[in-house]
Amino acid sequence: MLGFALLGAPGGRGAFAEEEEKAPNPDEYFNQGVEHFKRDELNQAEEAFRKAAEMRATDHEALCWLGYVLMKRERVEEAIKAFQDCCRAKPSYALGHNNLGTAYFHQQGFEEAIREYTRALELQPDYREARHNLLNAYVAAGKHKEAVEMYRDLLAKDPQNPALLNGLGEVYQAINRGNEAIQSFEKAAQLDAKNATYASNLGSALLAAGRIADAITALESALQLDATLTNAKLNLGIAYAKKLRWPDAEKVLRQVVKEKPDDFLAHFRLAYALDQQGNFDEAISEYETAAKLNEKDPSPLSNIGRIHFKRDNLEAAVKYFEQALELDADFLPAHNNLALALARLNRTEDALKEWGEVKRLDPKNVAALMAVADAALDAKKYEEAKQGYLAVLRLERLNVAAMINLGVAYDGIGGEDNLEEARAAYERALQLDTSKLTKEFQAILVNNLGVVYQKQGKLKEAVQQYTRALELNPNYQDAKDNLARAKERL
Repeated sequence: MLGFALLGAPGGRGAFAEEEEKAPNPDEYFNQGVEHFKRDELNQAEEAFRKAAEMRATDHEALCWLGYVLMKRERVEEAIKAFQDCCRAKPSYALGHNNLGTAYFHQQGFEEAIREYTRALELQPDYREARHNLLNAYVAAGKHKEAVEMYRDLLAKDPQNPALLNGLGEVYQAINRGNEAIQSFEKAAQLDAKNATYASNLGSALLAAGRIADAITALESALQLDATLTNAKLNLGIAYAKKLRWPDAEKVLRQVVKEKPDDFLAHFRLAYALDQQGNFDEAISEYETAAKLNEKDPSPLSNIGRIHFKRDNLEAAVKYFEQALELDADFLPAHNNLALALARLNRTEDALKEWGEVKRLDPKNVAALMAVADAALDAKKYEEAKQGYLAVLRLERLNVAAMINLGVAYDGIGGEDNLEEARAAYERALQLDTSKLTKEFQAILVNNLGVVYQKQGKLKEAVQQYTRALELNPNYQDAKDNLARAKERL
C-alpha cells in the first residue's frame, strides 16, 4: 500500500532582539532547538523546545517541534502528548493535527489517525501529506471503500495522475477486485512508462488473476527499468514456475534469496523449482531454510517428506509428514501423502485413518473416497464399499475403477436385483475408454461380468465373457476355470 505516514516538519522563526539582561526567552530557545535539529543534535533540540514550551504554554510551534523531535527519537507516547498540547494551543493548526495523526498511526491507532488527518484536511484542503496519510490510514484500518471513494474524487479532478491510479490499483488489489486493479495499474503504466513500480504492480495483479504470460511480460519490463526490484523478481520467479519454466524460475529465485536471505517465500519457491527439476538434495536444503524462517508453516516439512517418498525412503517420509501435521493438524497435503506412505508400508489401518482425515477435510476427495471404499471391499463390507464407490461416481461419473469395483460390491451383496446392478456396472465400464487399463485388468473386468451372467443362469453369455477374458490374458487361470465349469453346465 502507501507504506508509511508522513510527518510535517515545522518551520523556523526570524531573529529576535536581545533583552538588555540577555536572559533567554522562548524565541531564543525555539531557534536554538531548530539549529540543534539541523545538526542532528536531537537531545539538545528536545531540551530547547521543552524550555520554549514551558516558558510559553501556548507556543503551538514549539510543541509541534517537540513532538517532531520525539517521533524522531521513537518516543511515540511522549510525542502524542506534545502534539495534543500543540492542537489544544492552536486548534486550527493543520500541521499539528497531521503529525498527531501520524503518531497515532505509528501505534496502530488508525481510527484516531483518520480523525486527525481528516481534521487537517478540513483546515487545509490542499494539504498533500495529510491526504496521503489519510489514504494510508483508510487502507490500514481496512476502510477500503472510503479509500476507493477518496481516490476516485481525486482522480475526477486529476484523471491523468499515474500515482493516484497506482494507489487506487493497490487498494483494489487489497480487496480482491483484480480486474479493476489491473485497469488502474495499466493506465498508470501507460501514463508513466518509465516507472518500474507501476509495471511491477501491474505484473503482480496479472499474476494474481492467472494471466501468467502477461504477468511475465510486465514483470520483465519492470526489471529492465529497475533491476533492484526484489518483489518483482519474486513474482517473476513464481510466474515462470506456473509456466513450468523451472530453470528460469530457479535463476531468478536464486537472485531473490541472495537479496532477501530471510524471505520465507523466496526460499520455499526456490526449493520447489529445484524439487521439480529433480535436484532433491539442494531442494531439501532450501526447504529446511524455509522451515527455520517460518516455524509455523507445515509446507516445507511436508514437501521434504514428499521428496523422501519419491526416493522410496518411506519411513523418513512418514516422519516429515507427521512433523508437518504437528504444526497444522488440518494440513490436507500432509494427511494425503502420509496415507500413501503408510499404505506403501502395508500399515493399512493407519493409512485408512489418514484417508479418513482427508475425507473430513475434503469430502469430495476422490483418492480418499476410493481408498476407504477399497478397504471396505477388501474387508468384504460390501454395502459400505458400494456407498463409497457411488460417492466417487457422483463426483467422477466416468471413473472406470470405481465402476468396476461397484460391480464387485453389488455382486458381493448378492440377490437378483444386486446382480443386475453388478452386470450394469460392468457393462457401463466396458463402454468407457479402457485403453489406459492393462490387458490383465481388462481381462478381470470381462471375467467378472461372466461370473455375474453365470450367477444369473445365463451360461451362454458367461462363456462368451470368459472366452473374451482369455483372449485378453491367455494365462488368466480364473477365467480358464470359470470357462470350463460353464461349459460343463451347458
